[in-house]
Amino acid sequence: MFRKSICTYQYQSPALSLLERMYLEAFWKFLAKRVYPPWLAPNLLTLAGGLCDVAALALTLTHSSALLGTSPRWVYFACACLLLTYQTLDGSDGYQARRTHSGSALGELMDHGIDAWVVPSLVIYSIDAFSFGWRAPEVWLFVLGSQWAFALTNMTLLVSGRMAIGLIDVMEVQTAMAASLLLTAIAGPALWDTPLSLPLLPPLSLRSLVFLCSSGGIAISVARNALIVAQTVSHQVPAVQLGQLISLLCSYTVVTSLCVYRASELPGAEGDLALALLLLCSMFSFAEAMARMLVLRLGRLRLPVVPRSVVCMCLFRAALEIGPAARLAVVLLSAALHLSFFVQATRALARVLGVHPFRVRGASHWYKLH
Repeated sequence: MFRKSICTYQYQSPALSLLERMYLEAFWKFLAKRVYPPWLAPNLLTLAGGLCDVAALALTLTHSSALLGTSPRWVYFACACLLLTYQTLDGSDGYQARRTHSGSALGELMDHGIDAWVVPSLVIYSIDAFSFGWRAPEVWLFVLGSQWAFALTNMTLLVSGRMAIGLIDVMEVQTAMAASLLLTAIAGPALWDTPLSLPLLPPLSLRSLVFLCSSGGIAISVARNALIVAQTVSHQVPAVQLGQLISLLCSYTVVTSLCVYRASELPGAEGDLALALLLLCSMFSFAEAMARMLVLRLGRLRLPVVPRSVVCMCLFRAALEIGPAARLAVVLLSAALHLSFFVQATRALARVLGVHPFRVRGASHWYKLH
């Protein structure tokens, strides 16, 4: 069943969002046709984009560990550049795959699997510019909300074979995040304290307006994709498996929320460190759940009865009562479990397809074709 599903895999490109129609698609096509060499594997672009995100998150946690907007302005500029680089690599890898005739189920696993890890970290280094702090509920509302939006978008791909993309979608959100980081680099985090007086609204700051618009956008995205999933009838995904996915997301959200509540009660720097470790644990746990869902789509493999992502979050909740060493151990465990599964799935797909994950078919080396 696994081999048959992989060999009969077909990918349908989603509709283009507003900025993709305006200029991004043309830019990505130009890169694939005129800039990228023919030996450059699309998965290398995907991986490089993920590393850009890791670098931006590391910069933020190093210079503003409490998420209070204390980073030097050059950090916000660097994060904006890294975010736009990630967006470019993530958007152009598909065009490079079509150019090199190397599009496959393996590419989808790499692309969406890395995106699942990127989503919460992107939120964190973007939101630092607004000086909310780790303990603000807005931070975790954005993290969990963005994860739900990502998961439901991928569920539309699971049930219909084509990802549902709106006119205003992820590319527009990423561009807005990069713009906010650039504005912070120019004017400083104090910019977002600017008071506003708008008709029909009470007095509020620019930061509050951004929060209202962002939370509204996340809610609309979640509701839209949930409606699409509920209305789509597919013989490929049994209702039981779809119910498992929803239950997994709900369980993950509940346990993560309990962890946030308990970690926020810890004093000072200990609480900030616990929340930062919680973010890392949740990133690996969520990425694990999404990788399982991708394998369900690509290989028709069943979901495990006991999801490891929820188990890791439960272990982190217990570790909050023990100490920093236990919390770090759980983070390392969640990372090891996710990476082992992701590598295993990547190898299995590559073996079935007869390809190398990071090499274009027909290239004996990255720099030499034969």
